[in-house]
This record gives sequence, C-alpha cells and structure tokens, in this order.
Amino acid sequence: MPCKGFALKKGQEFVFEIAPSVFFGGIFYNKILDFNEGEFLSYECAAAKPKLTTVVKWMLAEEGGETKLILEHSGFMGSQWLTKMMLAGGWKKMMNKHLHDKLQAR
Repeated sequence: MPCKGFALKKGQEFVFEIAPSVFFGGIFYNKILDFNEGEFLSYECAAAKPKLTTVVKWMLAEEGGETKLILEHSGFMGSQWLTKMMLAGGWKKMMNKHLHDKLQAR
C-alpha cells in the first residue's frame, strides 16, 4: 500500500491508502508507538471502515546466521474475527509473495 508521512519517530502519524471497496474505506491511519532501529517497530493501525484499532509489530530476529522477519498483528475484538481473517490473508500474500519477490530482486 502506498504510504504517506512515514518517519521513524515515536508518535509519528502516517497513512496507508488504497482504493476503497464495499468492505474497506481505503485508509489505514497509523501512529508509531515504539521502535528500536534494527530490532522492532510497532504502530497503532486504525480504520474508520471497518471501525478498527489494532497494533502491528515488525520484529527482526537472528536465527541460524540469518535474519528472520516476524509480523504480529494484535488487538482484534470478538466481532472482528472476519476482518482479522481477511487481513491475515493479505499479510500472508504480502509476506510470502510481494516481500519475497522484492528481496529476491535485490
């Protein structure tokens, strides 16, 4: 997703924006909660449609001489299980396909 306003600074607000759909308003409003450069980044992620506020955390871990990228997306409430499943599919595609392809191109 195109990103606007990102800077690695605690409290920094930024947005991810894509074309809206019947189920999604098209914008994720984000705010950096914490980070340690080279180790982790966590940010609050909110949407108006569907009404949602969650936390996304990216972590790097050394494993067997390689670097492992770990994604944790938390904070979903009971009735948001369908949204969680839809986002999980998107994250899986992004992590297994798009990110992999970009890294291989380097």
